[in-house]
Amino acid sequence: MKKITTGFVLAALAILLTGCSTTGPVSKVDKEQALRGRLQLATEYLRADNHKGARDHLQRALEIDNRSAEAHDLLALLYTKELEFDVADQHYRNAIKYDPKFTRARNNYGSFLYNRGRYREAYQVFTKGAEDLDYILRYEIFGKMGLCSLKLEQRDQARKNFEKAIALNQRWPISYLEMATIEYDDNNYAMAQRYFDAYSKLTKRPTARSLWLGIRLDDAFERKDARESKALALRNLFPDSEENLEYKNWQKNERQNRNQK
Repeated sequence: MKKITTGFVLAALAILLTGCSTTGPVSKVDKEQALRGRLQLATEYLRADNHKGARDHLQRALEIDNRSAEAHDLLALLYTKELEFDVADQHYRNAIKYDPKFTRARNNYGSFLYNRGRYREAYQVFTKGAEDLDYILRYEIFGKMGLCSLKLEQRDQARKNFEKAIALNQRWPISYLEMATIEYDDNNYAMAQRYFDAYSKLTKRPTARSLWLGIRLDDAFERKDARESKALALRNLFPDSEENLEYKNWQKNERQNRNQK
């Protein structure tokens, strides 16, 4: 379990104590400070996978303001971790209902729906979130819209979404890998290689998906040594992956084709 930093806890408690230090009626400012302290502590407990601590502070946060969008968003994350998907879904809906401009909740909810296989709903949630021009992770939303588009077999729309994600943030590797895959599938190998090279410069750790695409690109350009190096890495690092199975089937078909010639 991850540790909760002492400095963070002390800072959050200081906010809570500030809100409790005065006598008489609690002011709006005091309530906001107390709410902020509860949410900060809940966030830290959630990151440390301390579900009880997170739940306790979030319940206290809702006692202060039961319409707190951030509290509902955090509760949705908590219940997702606990596989209580129906409860999580309702908290996400509450977060968006109580603050329609809380784009982080839309981003999280869209990811939740995507992971549940509800791609069309996820796309709609992401589309609304993408309207927030000031959202710091707007590029991520467009990238996720691209992933939804692929699941919905809307390749042209996926391409547009990934291109938009790259335009917003040229250092987010996922969009480059997805664009490389799209270009490869369209037999545009030179363009696929350019996107793949951009992806490789931004990430140090290969994935099963990137290795499998790299193997096929190396094959297309007849780079035998590079292809075998990536194939070895795929077998050793991701032996049980779907990509390794695809590679084995591809290799088997390749041998059969050679034998038939």
